[in-house]
Amino acid sequence: HNFNKSYLWQLQERDVRIIPSFKVCDIKARLSQGERFVVKPLCGERGNEIFLANQPIDLIAIEGSEDAFFAQQFMPEIWQGERSLVFLGDQFQHAVIKLPSRANQSEFRCNESLGGTVDVYDPTEQEIDFAKHVLRVYEGLGYPSHFSRVDILSVDDSPMLLEAELLN
Repeated sequence: HNFNKSYLWQLQERDVRIIPSFKVCDIKARLSQGERFVVKPLCGERGNEIFLANQPIDLIAIEGSEDAFFAQQFMPEIWQGERSLVFLGDQFQHAVIKLPSRANQSEFRCNESLGGTVDVYDPTEQEIDFAKHVLRVYEGLGYPSHFSRVDILSVDDSPMLLEAELLN
């Protein structure tokens, strides 16, 4: 089910706080007004084909295949780290915090292959509760969580979902 990241909109409809996410066709005017978006493939992993769009011309890279991508509002909170919480069933196991490369200030992705770093992280109770809420909502959609990773940012002192991986 969550191989295609359109599941984010299903979670949002059920009161999961997600990074504001849009169809690519819906961001062109907003780019013209100075907003920034992270454009991602709907089916992708490890930062592949992800890019930062600062203006409409940046979308030329995916011209003709816009329906295979979506856009998330660029969140400067990424510089404070993406938190990944891992669960077996609904039992929290461990967490890491991933940070973008400090050597390349234009790199916003947290992948180690792109210079990002990963460290052990001690999540707050609020973050654990939020991640468990995400998993309960998934289960309400009919998708049990056996082994899961819930990726979040802290925005305005509250967790916000980047994405979740359910590996059943």
